[in-house]
Amino acid sequence: MSRAGHVPGSPTLVVVLLAAGVQAPLAARQAPAPVGPATASAEVSDLAWSPDGRRIAFVVIRPGDAVGARWSEVWLADAGGADPVAPLTDGLDHARAPAFSPDGRYISVLARGPGDPVPQLHLEPLAGGPTRRLTASGAGVEGYAWTPGGGAVVFTARGPAEADGGAQLWVADVEAGTVRPLTTGAIHAGAPTVSPDGLWVAHERALIGRDGAPYEPDVWLIPISGGDARRLTIDAGPDRDPRWSPDGRRIAYRAAPNGEGERLRLVPLDGRPPADLTDPSRPGPGPPAWTRDGHLIYVGGGGRGVLSIPADPVLRGRGVRTVVAGDAGVGAIALSPDGGRLAYVLGAADGPPDVYVVPLDGAPAGARRITDLRSALGRRPVAEGRPSPGSGASTVPACAGVPNPE
Repeated sequence: MSRAGHVPGSPTLVVVLLAAGVQAPLAARQAPAPVGPATASAEVSDLAWSPDGRRIAFVVIRPGDAVGARWSEVWLADAGGADPVAPLTDGLDHARAPAFSPDGRYISVLARGPGDPVPQLHLEPLAGGPTRRLTASGAGVEGYAWTPGGGAVVFTARGPAEADGGAQLWVADVEAGTVRPLTTGAIHAGAPTVSPDGLWVAHERALIGRDGAPYEPDVWLIPISGGDARRLTIDAGPDRDPRWSPDGRRIAYRAAPNGEGERLRLVPLDGRPPADLTDPSRPGPGPPAWTRDGHLIYVGGGGRGVLSIPADPVLRGRGVRTVVAGDAGVGAIALSPDGGRLAYVLGAADGPPDVYVVPLDGAPAGARRITDLRSALGRRPVAEGRPSPGSGASTVPACAGVPNPE
């Protein structure tokens, strides 16, 4: 391992050209709205489908009023493009990482609520009602994942002993409001993801040396009930973004062994070693997503759009199919719960990006724009807010401890 500076049947898929054939059920044929600086420089990320496949949550990031500040909020769109997009997280600062609970009761977000100096996990009831804060981490929550049944959330946060560098996994019971630690020791854990049967948590884990500096992260497993962890990868480079296969027998992840270029790898859980799925530098930003037929969907590097590849190391990069041609720049992606549609962010030359949805059944010219952020953001002023972490502006220093939610 090397030291890191910081932790931070195969159906044919159609090539979708994002040009004149793109459908736009919104008022996309109206005269373009004027674009102000905050709207033109907006970013869109963190797509999340509702369990019924009818709605998509996403994050919009814009420059704030303060110098160096960035302001983000979660928006909600109809997956068919029938309804206007609308912001969801009024009253929460720097909202990000939306996810629908598997039971469809909540949208969860990481954000600073009133009085929160650092991000916490908040639940927005879809049936209406007040926002509920699920965590009270003194140093802030860094990432999280729902359990398949929706009864609990696994999240990453620093505890008192890890305030100066490490982070642990914790489990929050949604109904009881209790929190228990899942990991301990000199580690920095992150990117948790729960197995389809709800019994295991795959995650990134970087061991911390005696000098307090972390090593590169590897992929580990730990029972969600607690117990001994199992290391799945040992590479001289970072292993990140683990994703479970639908059958729970394999995990795909992003690897950059020995600094030779990033690629997708697959590790079986039967004891066989990891194997490359793509050539170095093939994947672009963001984690891969599994289809139900055992393919991996990912954003290709170098402007290659969204690609699909069989999750078979024997093929080693052969059988790649283009799902979305991305000359304009494809960002975040997310597969629908039924695996039949792909949502993705596509950049625009003269305005903010938008969210598109394309079916994966081979339907020609099926890409559909479901947002019109040029118009929607032009009607919504930028909130003054507080500077977001990493913006270059001053932030409130984090304190230690992960007490139970109030």
